[in-house]
Amino acid sequence: MYYNLCLLFTYFFLYAVIGWCCEVVFCSIPKKKFINRGFLNGPYCPIYGVGAIIIVSILGPYINDPVSVFFVGVVSTSVLEYITSWAMEKLFHAKWWDYSNRKFNINGRVCLRNSLLFGVMALALMYLVHPFVERIISRFSPFWLEVVATSLAVLMIADLVSSTLETLNFKNKLNRVSELATSVTDDLKEKGVETKGQLTQKIADVRSAQHELLETAKDDVQKHVEEFTGRLSEKAAFRRYSHSRIINAFPNMISKDDPDSLNLYREAMLHTKKIRKLHKKAKKQAKKSQEK
Repeated sequence: MYYNLCLLFTYFFLYAVIGWCCEVVFCSIPKKKFINRGFLNGPYCPIYGVGAIIIVSILGPYINDPVSVFFVGVVSTSVLEYITSWAMEKLFHAKWWDYSNRKFNINGRVCLRNSLLFGVMALALMYLVHPFVERIISRFSPFWLEVVATSLAVLMIADLVSSTLETLNFKNKLNRVSELATSVTDDLKEKGVETKGQLTQKIADVRSAQHELLETAKDDVQKHVEEFTGRLSEKAAFRRYSHSRIINAFPNMISKDDPDSLNLYREAMLHTKKIRKLHKKAKKQAKKSQEK
């Protein structure tokens, strides 16, 4: 019994990793930078692991019928994606991905293009990937399979707990953003900055015009921008990475409670990142001057 569970989990884990690799390649190439996709910190997307297990379990009897494999793959994975989107929205009050701008979508949770791609992936899984994976796993003895599967399960559970806590912290951070933004816009009303959207635009304007560190805080608006982004900046490196990873992994995420605060925090993080780069540049220049 335990061996069968370990075997099932091993399949789940491998396909979660493969799915993560596909997501990273698919999303990183257009952006021309590495993007760690998925809800968890580790290199895996559980939704792909679950989807692969469902497909392999359901489509076994249809292995000689590629058309059925394709269409059942389309339907089953689309249902899984829809349920996952709905559940995560209810848990974290945020829409993590949104396909509303794509044709033939259902509530922005699933769209025809992705569903067809999942159908193609179901064909690849059943006829190419799974037979190969089965051969590889069959070479492991029951003992080592149980050891590896148990170790991976412990690591993934730890990651799940950590990622969930960081996501809840991210949600609380948006509340902090809203509180600080209200204070800043109250101070800048006379400057024409009365809403979070206007403050977001001001931060973007300052960031795009800022080329040197000494250019900051020349006027009252810039002073408030620097103070605002500074107070939002996370001191802990891991937390900065975690919040940045969430935003980069889900660029179309929409906060159901306060979408304006999410957009504002996203822009504030970009501004803070640029300030850090300018600090590093200044330090390097100072070091070169001392060496001369």
